Amino acid sequence: MLDLRTPARAEVAALASVETLRALATRLPDDGVVVLWLPLWQVDGAAIASVADAARAAFPDVTLWRGDTSRRWGTLGVAASRAALRLDPDVLARRLAAAPGAPWPRATDVAALYVGDWPARADAAPTDDDHPRLAIASARTRAGDRALVARRLVDYYRDVLVALPRRRVYDAAGWDPDAALRRQLDAAGAAGE
Repeated sequence: MLDLRTPARAEVAALASVETLRALATRLPDDGVVVLWLPLWQVDGAAIASVADAARAAFPDVTLWRGDTSRRWGTLGVAASRAALRLDPDVLARRLAAAPGAPWPRATDVAALYVGDWPARADAAPTDDDHPRLAIASARTRAGDRALVARRLVDYYRDVLVALPRRRVYDAAGWDPDAALRRQLDAAGAAGE
């Protein structure tokens, strides 16, 4: 897990570069996952795309996950792996039971944070060592009131995240990835419009 708490700083943004992610890919076990957490109050859509595109350049499977459902201080995780990510309901339930006080007490709570799959894009513009797009986009976001909070977060969900392909990453009866996304959109504030 890489917490990109201050993505406008070049040394932090470098953790999300294609080069760093490719190096991590060579060291991960086959079922390993790299997760890059982005603070939504410090980034815009271009910053998220630059990280997700960098992950996609290094890994065949990239999914997006909410870290919470806050409208003001939310986080978004970019999870990258060599194999398609799947949550095993039994394993997840055991791990949550072993972690009293976990912010998500049930496996379905964790699965509900799945946003969608980040596709390979012809117009990809990843962060890399020569093009620190995450740092640049984050600095512009801080200087210009473009952070993904409140109304801008709802718009980003509607304009970008809703269109992402979704699959069954969680094999429990009755779990619907589209319903999970609708709950996230409501939590972002769309229900109050």
